[in-house]
Amino acid sequence: MARATFALPLNQQSEDVLKQIATKANLYANFVGFIEQSYDSYRREMFRYDFVTKPVERAREPYAELSNRFKDLRNQAYFNLGSKARDEGKNLEALLYYRDAYRLSSFECGKDGSKNCARWHAEIEIQKLLRITKIQPYVTWQKKKE
Repeated sequence: MARATFALPLNQQSEDVLKQIATKANLYANFVGFIEQSYDSYRREMFRYDFVTKPVERAREPYAELSNRFKDLRNQAYFNLGSKARDEGKNLEALLYYRDAYRLSSFECGKDGSKNCARWHAEIEIQKLLRITKIQPYVTWQKKKE
């Protein structure tokens, strides 16, 4: 549902569907995150034993990746809801959706920089709505790919 919706131009994306995507993706991320957190807890308990923590990390990693994919869908849905509200002149509503996309995203944009960074894009949109023009948002400490 998310892929099909995000493939459409923004003005054709249903607000109800975007809200469903955000809600369901958040729910799925929480369910998967519950399993991931169990692995994290066990890994912390066994931190002194590499022969335990390495296999635990290998088993945990797919859960973390899946949880992050659901979070990315949720954040994109919030961002798109913000953009739709902005385009309709509903600036306060837009700010609230952009705020959700911002606060629920990872702060660090990583090696790809701002290209796929929901937090950075949301911050830029919030700046525009608040007419903040002189503050450069943080992207990453990592060097850009060349």
